Amino acid sequence: MAYDTLTDEVRYGPKRELKPGIKDRYAAIRDEHKLGDENLHSLAERVGARLYQADPKAGATKPFAEIAAELSQQYSLGTIQRNRDRPTTSRDKVRVTDLD
Repeated sequence: MAYDTLTDEVRYGPKRELKPGIKDRYAAIRDEHKLGDENLHSLAERVGARLYQADPKAGATKPFAEIAAELSQQYSLGTIQRNRDRPTTSRDKVRVTDLD
């Protein structure tokens, strides 16, 4: 999940005059933030992940709800041994097809 923590002052520049060097530091922070965002999107695309964007004003409630909904639709397959006193083997087969 991506959550934008860059302040408006850093993103757009301050409304007041800054001390020497601070303006350059703000520019460097903007560049680092942009690179980090690009890297996160690139990584998600490479590994086939979904990227959830949190809104700084609304918080992370919606992305967490979307993640919970997605996880609730995934499946888990397991078996339970009927007779624990007698070891058994199983040769179950599972076939998965992509419906998309």
